[in-house]
This record gives sequence, structure tokens and C-alpha cells, in this order.
Amino acid sequence: MNNDSTCRNLLQEAAQLINQGKRDQAAAHCRQAIDSYPDEAEGYRLLAAIYYFQQQYEPAVTLLRQAIALSPQNAALAYDNLSVIYRETGRFQDAEAAARQGLSQRPSPEALNNLALVLHSQQRFVEAENASRQSLALHPRYAEAENTLALTLLAQTRHAEALGACSRALTINPHYVEALNNQGIILQQQGMLGDAGEAYKRALSLQLGRSEIAQNLKAVVVALYEKGTALQNSGKLAAARQAHREALALDPHFFHAPNSIGLLLREAGQLEESNQYYREALALKPNYLPASSNLLFNLHYRPGVTPAMLDEAHREWYRRDGEPFIGAWPHYPNSRDPNRCLRIGLVSPDFGEHPVGYFLVRALEAFDREQYILIAYVATHSDGVRPGALSERIKTAVSLWRDCDNVLDEEFCSRIRADEIDILIDLSGHTSGNRLAVFARKPAPIQVGYIGYPGSTGLASMDYIIADRFIVPEDTDRHYREKILRLPDSFICFDPPAIAAAVGGLPVASKGFITFGSFNHPAKINGEVVAVWADILKRVPGSRLLLKYTGFGDPACQHHFTELFAREGIAADRLAFQGRTSLADMFAQYNEVDIALDPFPFNGGVTTCFALWMGVPVLTWPKETFAGRQSLSFLSTIGMTQTIAASREAYVEKAAALAADIPGLAALRKELRPRMAASALCDGKRMAAQLQTLLRGIWRDRCAQPADRA
Repeated sequence: MNNDSTCRNLLQEAAQLINQGKRDQAAAHCRQAIDSYPDEAEGYRLLAAIYYFQQQYEPAVTLLRQAIALSPQNAALAYDNLSVIYRETGRFQDAEAAARQGLSQRPSPEALNNLALVLHSQQRFVEAENASRQSLALHPRYAEAENTLALTLLAQTRHAEALGACSRALTINPHYVEALNNQGIILQQQGMLGDAGEAYKRALSLQLGRSEIAQNLKAVVVALYEKGTALQNSGKLAAARQAHREALALDPHFFHAPNSIGLLLREAGQLEESNQYYREALALKPNYLPASSNLLFNLHYRPGVTPAMLDEAHREWYRRDGEPFIGAWPHYPNSRDPNRCLRIGLVSPDFGEHPVGYFLVRALEAFDREQYILIAYVATHSDGVRPGALSERIKTAVSLWRDCDNVLDEEFCSRIRADEIDILIDLSGHTSGNRLAVFARKPAPIQVGYIGYPGSTGLASMDYIIADRFIVPEDTDRHYREKILRLPDSFICFDPPAIAAAVGGLPVASKGFITFGSFNHPAKINGEVVAVWADILKRVPGSRLLLKYTGFGDPACQHHFTELFAREGIAADRLAFQGRTSLADMFAQYNEVDIALDPFPFNGGVTTCFALWMGVPVLTWPKETFAGRQSLSFLSTIGMTQTIAASREAYVEKAAALAADIPGLAALRKELRPRMAASALCDGKRMAAQLQTLLRGIWRDRCAQPADRA
């Protein structure tokens, strides 16, 4: 064998070993060839390729320069390789010079594509596009050139053309990872998040561990989740569900998505399906507090639920999720003077157009500023709370306003302790955006639950819960972990929004038929409620039922309830659905309702107050739980006991009797608003005085106890 063939064989074997990933063996062959045949340029070029793969760029450049020097007239491939290294190390001018030198010797598709990449790196996108098209003119089925063309077109915001180039590249090579990644980028920029995620997901399946692709996929999943949340907040529930489901399909471990789907299904009144998704979220992340709180909250909607069932479920939640924080309870240096000015902390995500705002603002505005310093901690903002005039009134009513949005629990506790809070009041319980993990750490010596949640939180660190004699009867205290503090009137004080429409005439007078209505959350309207309301519709010939809430704008929700009523013999033409509107329009809509039907076992809260303020009598059937006695409390406080039913039969009979007494309905419509306005239900000064007495009393009780944590 002559020397030329021996050298050629060594280099061929080296090239094969490089392709097989056996780089150490390939390097040994290359060095043998260089040692034996120092004038053979190919040995230097192949060894440079091995150094390049090992990211040893300087030795690779030296070897390529040697190869070019040995064979300057046949160095096109060496120039191309040199250009690649220069481009990847940011030496763009050198990269362009090397690429053009290579092209001058051999205008190959590969060299033109390499030049296009160099020009693209210098943001010379039109020139890069031309080079890519020249490459494709020489080799029409060159996937790498199509991919480079896609990059240059994307940089010029020519998305449709860029997507076409990516598609052509993937037609040529369906497993081309770079083209899949670029396809994802283009689709993502066009807002086609689901399709973008699928492209990234496929790219990752072909090349596991590519961090930039994994990051791209994660960004799409988060973007879909945020899109779903925004759609949910704007009342577009079906589209929101789709976005969250796409996020979950792309990342089956993304535990936020099933929790959000659960919330959306609750909005549509589908509680069992909602619970399934909460459990899925908890299976992915067992200590995920939002999902476990949502499961607890859903229990209040369940037909047949009792205070004992709720108590046990909340205690179990505490044993699982609250007890780990017991050891973190601090010592309290607060002065035990029973008569000093008290520092009261209020924690809520809902200081705005929300039941918390409507039920609290008048009392806060009437508090004695010399005896009580009120500090509002605005927790992570919950969905759908609209800031505005009401939140500004609350901000003005308190002494200090602390924005704690997204503040971590430990820091939140530190802020509370630094503010020397004496009594910390939770206004959210297990509702969205709650900070129960903060209360579990007990940053204040006395902690109280109030307004935001219909019952016990289950926390051993929560000392009291504020209620009234209607909502928590004396014989049910044993079902609450907290000690019950009863206000003498209703446990809330209602602030009617100034934008509420004037009370209109009785709708039946112009329509000729009775319109029943419920503007409550769809989750409150279970199968038993539907059955009872269907009986009412049957008892009142020609009557209609208007259901209004955000969820009722969702076609899936409408279909769900239409089917439920159909099973009870009520035709779809006797039902009307309306989704989210402005608050002003919502109040105006009450002028289309003759009688409001209260659901059970979870009554209306602020919804009952809105209806009454609009002159619409609310018919309620109280149950055992806190949530099932809200309307009882409000109606009793304003002396409207004639619409409180003691049984299912009484509920139906009272509805039929009200519907038959048109003059009586007309009289109620005129008198309800002034009756409410004159009652304790709307008396902020009276409520403030009662709350102050209650808070001072529990502080004095603490001062009388041994200073075991002083």
C-alpha cells in the first residue's frame, strides 16, 4: 500500500469514528496521520472538528489555519468550519470573511447557508435572506437553509413566510429539532400558544435536556396559564378552561392548571368535576394549599352538609397542612394594658368591590381612631376583585395600608410583628388569595376570623370567629374550633353601592307573568335546589326564572342547567341566563325580577343584600351551616321574617303565595330599600361600636391571662 492510500484510509477511519461519536479514537487517527503525513491538510481539519465538538475553540482555529496554509487553493471546507467557530464565539467580522473566502472557492449550498447565519448574527437580515435563497436555489430540499430562511424572515416580522419556511424544513426532515424550536417561537409570537407548545414538546422528545427548548416550553405553559386567568377574570370561562387544559396537556406536572380548571368548573356549577381537578392538583403537589382550600370551600355547597361534617373536614385539613407551623409561633411583647390604644390588623385580598368591601367599609369608617389603629394588609389579589371607589374608601378609613401582594409568608409575618399588631383579623378564610399559612404561624397574640369565609378555618391558631345569633345558633358552638363572638345584630353592615339603580315598578305589571330570579354563583344551585325551584315554577303558571352570574354566560353552564331543569319537567323557554355585566347593569337587571329565590345549603351573601336593596323580596330556606343561614341573618335584622321558610313545602308555598299577591309584592318593592336603610343592617356607627366593644373585650380577656408568651 502506498503512502497516499495509507493516509487516506487513516483519515476515512477518523471521519467514520467522528460520525460514530468515538472522538478519542478519531483524534488518535488524526494525530497519527499528521505525524506521518504533516503536509496533508485533511488531518488538521478533522482534528479541528474534534476540538470544536469539545468546545476547545482556540486549538480548533489553529488547526484550521494550518489546514488552509497547507492547501490554500482547496480550503473551502476549512474556511466554512472556521466561519462557524468565529460566529459561535462572537467574532462576526472574521466569520463573514472566512465564509466569503470559502464561497470564492466553492459556492456550495452549505457555504451560502453558513454566510446567511453570519449575516443574521450581524442583524443584516435582508442580506441573510438573499444568501438563504441562493443556498436553496442550489439545493431546493436543504432543510438547514429553510430553517435559516425562517430565522431571517422572523427577524423581519414576516411570520407567515417564516412559518412556511419552517414547515418546509420539517417536511424535508421531520426530526429537525432546530426547526421545531423555531416553529414554536414563531407560533408563540403569533399568539398560537398551544401549537407553539406542541412544537417545543416534540423538539424536547427528540433531544432531551436542551435547556433553551425546555425554557421555551415552560414559558408557553405559563403564558397559557396566564391567558386562562385573564380570560376567567373577563368572564370568558369556556376559553379560559381551554387555555388551562392546553397548559396541562403540555406539562402534565403543572399543578396550577388543574386547580384553575377546578375553579372554572365550580363557576359553571359542576362541583364534582371541580373536586376531581383539585384532587389532581394535590396529587401533583400534596402540600398545595390553594387546592386543599378549594376542596374545603366546595364542601359548603354540598347538599346535606352539616356543621359537624365541616368541622371534621377543616380539622383534618389543619392536621395535614396547619400543624407544621405550630413550632413557629413567636413570643408576643405587646403591652398588656387593657385600656390602651389597640393595633388591629386586617388581612384580605378583597378590599374592593367584593362582599368583604361591601360588608366592612361603613364600620371601618366609623371606628374610633384614638382608641384603634387599623392596619390593612392587602394580601395576594384574588380574581375578579375590582379596585375603585370602595377600595379607596377602605384605604382612607384605615390608619395604614400595607401592600403585601406576593410577599412570602415569613416576610408577611415579620411585617405584622414589626407593626406590633394586637388583634389580627382574617377576612378570607379558605377563599381565593387567602393567607392562612400566615395565620397558621400566629404572628399576632389574638387572631380572629370574620366575614370572608362562612365558618371555621380549622386553624388552632385562630382564636375567635365573629358571627351573630342567627348565623351560629348557641347550640352549635361545638362545631367550631374557634370561640364564637356574637354581635347583637347581624354580623355584617351593608354599604349599598351608589351606582345602584332606582327601584323600578313591579315587572309582572308590564310583563304579565312572574319573574323569579337568582343572581347567585352557579355552584350554589345544586340538583336539590333545581328540583325545588322547578316545583315553584310549576306552581306559578307562566312564570320564568332568570339566572345571572358570570358562569351563566358560559354555554356549557347554560346547557348543564337547562338539562337539570328539563329532568324536572321545566322547558328551556322558561329559563333565561345572563353572564357578567357591569355592576350598574346588574343592579338595573333586578328591575326585571319580581321575587328572588335563595339557594341552599349555601345562601346568598351580598347577593341577598343587593336584591333587597333593589326592592326584590328574597325567599330563603335556612339550613344548619353558617353559609346556609346568611339570608336568615339579613332578613331577621331588617324584620323581613315573612320570607323565611321552615321547610321545603313552606318554601314552595311561600313562593306561590308571594307570586299570587301582586299588591303585596308592589308594596314590598317600595318599602324594602327604606326599611334596609333605616335598619341595623346598614348602620355603620352601630356596627363599629359593637365591634369595638367585642375587640376590647377579647383584649381585656387576654390581659387577664397569665403572661405565658410575653
